[in-house]
Amino acid sequence: MNQPKKHRLEQPAEHLFSPHTDLCFYCGESAQDDLIENTPCNRPCCKSCHGQGWLFCNTGNDQAPAYAIERCDACALYENDQAALEAVVETAKSQSQLLQFVTKVSELTHEGESGDDGQPFNPTSEDAIATLNALILEARQVLGTAEECDECGETVPYVIGCPDGAEICQECFDAGQH
Repeated sequence: MNQPKKHRLEQPAEHLFSPHTDLCFYCGESAQDDLIENTPCNRPCCKSCHGQGWLFCNTGNDQAPAYAIERCDACALYENDQAALEAVVETAKSQSQLLQFVTKVSELTHEGESGDDGQPFNPTSEDAIATLNALILEARQVLGTAEECDECGETVPYVIGCPDGAEICQECFDAGQH
């Protein structure tokens, strides 16, 4: 049986006291308190990575950016950069719906990008708006914030509130069905 890789380092919960102030660097507790030695340090969330343990960094420069995932050296939750990157990949894989959505969006042709015919892609405004609306609906479905029309039961990106309390989609509203 394969053992799962252990990427995260166990962070010691011990206090680190300043020799000058006798206060813990992490939580500010005083070393003079007799009970402090029996209590774990209540460390605040890392300000660099917000507790994630990794950073998205530009390792290049303004002319040639090169982006990478690196371990946060401030909190040192991971052994090294590779362990931090593997943790990000594992997290992304566990979010299959989100990964599928991002993959779908990344496969769209950007305005001005060469199309299959070799010509720059220039969508009509109607096509661009329809594509954007479809993406908004899919994103809201992935996030669980899409609405359901009380009239037709369809999943829609938003509903319109009626005076009687019903919430209907734009299509039902335009059709005068409520």
